[in-house]
Amino acid sequence: MESRQHVVLPPDRYPVTIITLRVDAGQNVQKDDVLGIYEYQGTVMVKDRESQQERPVQKRVKEELRSQWTGRIDKVAVQPGQTVTDPREPLAIVVEPCGHLIQVRGICATCGKDLSIGDYMGNDMTRATINMAHDALGVTVSRDVAEKLDKDTSERLLKERKLTLILDLDQTVVHATVDSTVREWKADPSNPNYPFLQDVHVFGIPHYQTHYVKLRPGTREFLADMNKIFEMHIYTMGSRAYANKIAEIIDPDRTLFKNRILSRDENLSRSFKSIQRLFPSDQSMVVVLDDRSDVWHWSPNLYKILPFTFFVGTGDINALPTDPPPAQRRPSLNAGGLNSGPDEKSDEVEEVEESQEVLAQLEDAQHHALEELEKNRPLQKLSEETEKDEETEPMNIDESRAGAEQATPTSVTQPPADHQGQSPRTQRRRPVLSENDRELDRVKQVLLDVHKMFYDVQDKEHAAPDVRKIMSQAKSEVLQGVKVVFSLVFPTNVDPSTQDLWLGAEHFGARCSLELTDDVTHVVTVEDCSKLMVVEATK
Repeated sequence: MESRQHVVLPPDRYPVTIITLRVDAGQNVQKDDVLGIYEYQGTVMVKDRESQQERPVQKRVKEELRSQWTGRIDKVAVQPGQTVTDPREPLAIVVEPCGHLIQVRGICATCGKDLSIGDYMGNDMTRATINMAHDALGVTVSRDVAEKLDKDTSERLLKERKLTLILDLDQTVVHATVDSTVREWKADPSNPNYPFLQDVHVFGIPHYQTHYVKLRPGTREFLADMNKIFEMHIYTMGSRAYANKIAEIIDPDRTLFKNRILSRDENLSRSFKSIQRLFPSDQSMVVVLDDRSDVWHWSPNLYKILPFTFFVGTGDINALPTDPPPAQRRPSLNAGGLNSGPDEKSDEVEEVEESQEVLAQLEDAQHHALEELEKNRPLQKLSEETEKDEETEPMNIDESRAGAEQATPTSVTQPPADHQGQSPRTQRRRPVLSENDRELDRVKQVLLDVHKMFYDVQDKEHAAPDVRKIMSQAKSEVLQGVKVVFSLVFPTNVDPSTQDLWLGAEHFGARCSLELTDDVTHVVTVEDCSKLMVVEATK
């Protein structure tokens, strides 16, 4: 695929004067060939004869204009003696036989050239540094190609009247544990938690413990409905093996997500997620659904769902054992994307290399955390504590039986329990698990509203709106007119405006403060309300 390249000079050279030219239009050139000679006003260091110290001196400097590419001279845009002042104005245009715009691990996907081999001018791997793929095959593209792919995706979705939904897994639509107590309870019909565990999925991952996974109530119906108005992607901090296993459960026929699954193995960072990883140039049609806002830096694309906790005592098994410190920056509507310069791109490469170095340590830390979870068995401990408490609380057996029957999910058919031969203690055991989560019903309506608002604007203005502005506007109206004062909530050594509670309140339209004033409408504090500020607020 031919590629047109503009011959320009570094901005600090301008204005430049062309002295001579050595090429004409139609002539073939090699990389590093001299195209001409130019002159500019430069600064050189000259040693003073008396003081013997160097000082800067302005001087006319002549340099060679060299081609950075191999190809054909399509146009020579300057003449000898001409002075050029605009760094954006090309001095010449070179047409390459291949621009190496799509690469696979340093090999051009078009011409097959090994781009990792460079010279003093560098190599051509830097032409395609953007990874938009959901896998770890190493496919990278140039900025121009990334912009075209994003544009094509947006146009296709507009025709289908869809948006994009990036979906987290853990504690968003599933909850997982490695607590082996689940296996015992799942196989024991006499256990009061037995009815809630019959639809728990069990699978193993090489080098990891057995996983027990519970779908959030309403997940299948939610995904089926969202598939009608969204093109859905999975983005998880779980491993690729874990993500594939969950996808097999929630999308067995691969009609919902297809291959649109991104795991931590491809993300490389174990601390943060990035929309630009999948949509580097256009995030205006992307909605993110996740139970954590910090990993997204409070992106305006994010809708934060309440965490789903079914296995009591277990959190997110794929989160870092110790959460990273919150990012010390304010969230912004500017999504960034492809607006970074060459220096920023090199920083991104260094960050990836750095994360690779610590990846093994993080994997070891997670292995250790899962081993501790499996050994501690929090469900078993909680059950034992509950039984101890119940020993001091007399309970009518018939009431216990009725409560258990009411707690049994309607989707599970179970014969009446036979209590003959059981001790009173066994009969009155209460379940520690429950299925009363209905968060997806609420979130479904929110996402339906976002989709409707987006396409209402699209139909009215005949131009694609920005879902970030729609969501930000809707959020800001929730707590409009509310002023919240936080008391004893944040450590004294951190900036409260960077904390999740503060950021969340502001995102939903509230004003936040640490001082009690007459216009405060709400006080948020810890359980101990003896603090003077809280006492004053209640007067």
